[in-house]
Amino acid sequence: PEWHRKEWRNGTTWGQILLTPSIVYHAAILSLIGRYGEERRIDVKGVAHITGGGIPSKFRRILRASGCGAALTDLWPPHDAIADVIGLGNVPIDDAYRTWNMGNGMLVVVSEEDAEKAVTLLRDAGREAKRAGVITADPVIAISAWNGDEVRV
Repeated sequence: PEWHRKEWRNGTTWGQILLTPSIVYHAAILSLIGRYGEERRIDVKGVAHITGGGIPSKFRRILRASGCGAALTDLWPPHDAIADVIGLGNVPIDDAYRTWNMGNGMLVVVSEEDAEKAVTLLRDAGREAKRAGVITADPVIAISAWNGDEVRV
C-alpha cells in the first residue's frame, strides 16, 4: 500500500521517479513545421505523441490510412525505472511496448530526404532526436527492443 514511499534508487522514491513531469514537445514540433505565418521548414507527414497505449496504438493511427508499417530499429531505451518495473513484474516486452512509451515520447514521419534536416532542427530546438527507423509497405510495426528482443505488432 505504500509502494510510492519505497526507495527506487539513490534516495529517490518510486513515487518521485514515476511522477517526474513529462517532456513538452510543442516548441520542437513547431521548429519543424514553422510557427503561425512562417513558411514550412519540413514537410511533416505525421506526428505521434506516444503516451498510454504505447507505440503500436499511437503510431499506428498515423500509418493506418496509408496501410504502411514501420521498422523501428533505433528507438531510445526506456527509463531505468520502467526497465525495473518490467523486470519486477516479469512484463513481456511486447506488452511493455503496448503499454508505455518505452523512452520514445514522440515519433515524427518525414520523407527520406528530410530525415537528417528534421533531426538537426529538433536538436537545435533543444530536444534529443535521432532517426528511429523507416516506414515500410508491410503494415506491421517491427520494433528492435533495447534488450535485443524483436517485437512485431
